[in-house]
Amino acid sequence: MTSLWCLDLGGIDPANVESGREFVQKAREAWNRCVDALPRSIFALWSSMDSMRGLPLRAFFLDARADRQIEQFSGALGVLDGPSFGLSFALAMASRMLGVVVPESVAATGAVDALGRVSEVGQIARKVRAIQELAPRVRTLFVASDDLKEAQAANAGRLDIQPVDTLYQLLVKVFGEGTLERDFAGTTDPMRRKTVVEALFRLALGDRRAVVDWSPVERAAVSAVTHWDLHGFLRFQAETAAAIAARHERNGGIMPPFLSEWQARLPVSVRLDLVAQHVQQAADTGTPGLRAAEELVTANLARGKDAFPGHLRILGSWSRLLWVTGRPADALERAREAVEGWLECMQAAQADRPLCVWMRLAGALGDVASMAAAEKALDAINRDLGTRQESTNEFVRLAWAIARFQLDGPIDSVLEAFAGLSPEGGRPNHVSCSAMRWLALAHHRRGSGDLAAEMLARLDQPLIDDESLARSARINRLLVDLELCPDQSRDGEHIRELKDLEPGVVGHLLRSAVSTGKEPGPYIVRFYPY
Repeated sequence: MTSLWCLDLGGIDPANVESGREFVQKAREAWNRCVDALPRSIFALWSSMDSMRGLPLRAFFLDARADRQIEQFSGALGVLDGPSFGLSFALAMASRMLGVVVPESVAATGAVDALGRVSEVGQIARKVRAIQELAPRVRTLFVASDDLKEAQAANAGRLDIQPVDTLYQLLVKVFGEGTLERDFAGTTDPMRRKTVVEALFRLALGDRRAVVDWSPVERAAVSAVTHWDLHGFLRFQAETAAAIAARHERNGGIMPPFLSEWQARLPVSVRLDLVAQHVQQAADTGTPGLRAAEELVTANLARGKDAFPGHLRILGSWSRLLWVTGRPADALERAREAVEGWLECMQAAQADRPLCVWMRLAGALGDVASMAAAEKALDAINRDLGTRQESTNEFVRLAWAIARFQLDGPIDSVLEAFAGLSPEGGRPNHVSCSAMRWLALAHHRRGSGDLAAEMLARLDQPLIDDESLARSARINRLLVDLELCPDQSRDGEHIRELKDLEPGVVGHLLRSAVSTGKEPGPYIVRFYPY
């Protein structure tokens, strides 16, 4: 059977104590993961989320449908457990914290992790059928992207089934962006403003993977700059957070000048991390300019045994800048140096980004020996971490597969690696779209035209209605066209559109091609970073 229950966060009704049921272990864990994920998606939440952890989670039986003949049934016997309550819990929690009502026409089912990624759940077809039968007012059902096909197959046509990859996508679709940010501009407490700006700054300087969707971070920082009377270092922090978030989201954003007075007041570790961000920003967006970025590198980079973690991050960012500005061989060596430095410092978990640069450039340059050395370093990282990064880390998996494809062609292991990086599951858009692009090229190389066409169709019409995903899909479709359909007149159109979509990286590559006398289209395809 499949049963329908009512979640009550307002307190237990004594009259319903006997018919109520507590949510147990996995469901309680799902609730707590939503407590962690929600503030990453709604930066307008000023109230502490700690009060939500101990909240009584109780539900009351409403109705059920039998999936097969049974002699006796009592809804009160149901066990309320499992991760699939995650999306519903998140809606209830956001409703309570924001003071807005979840529309009665909306339902949702999907697992949510602590970063806000949404993943598939079991028995989705049965749940769809039950909603149609037991909840006639529900018109829209939100599910994980991985569950979309099965949910649509079970839909009798009454439900509008919409896929989501992140908690933020769900909240925007249900409540609207204005609701999620409405408290921001009106915050007048100077200490609260300072606390929020500093939190955004710390988050932006941290690991990119600490946030699944950087859109709310960017909007919060931009709103702070726009609506709050920020001056001096506090304004610098807010503008920096906005720029880094925009880069993570779409390779956009303009870094504020890194004045010497700001450098002097920062601890060395923070200053080095901020320099690394400026250099990375120069590589991905073109601002600050190349000269300013390299001056920061010269003034702050220590190498060899004198290199601390901050220096190694600068080295990794510098390798990326060298890559896109026409010095790929130098970039490969700097990336290799950074990987070896992280291993010497016994911080193998930090080596993945420069390792990706190393492998990608080994493939692009056709350097078999360097790729072998990179794979040896990957083995060392795997031993230190006790995991296989090429299986668990989507960035490493993509870089390895692209390099191996460029060196070995469309072998089975390469196709398998690309296929495992589908857009579903909350992966970064640029990773999943790049995987589809390379998979299309691999199928084309194998002569599997139908499979290649299927990948291209997914790039032409992304499954999720998301601006960032649509942008990444279009970039990769243009790169496929440049690779497979070389035509001088069309190449110029494609390159212009690519530069409009990706002005920093494509602008760097275009200038590098011209300065070295290379054909722009093939050069961009060969050295585009993803």
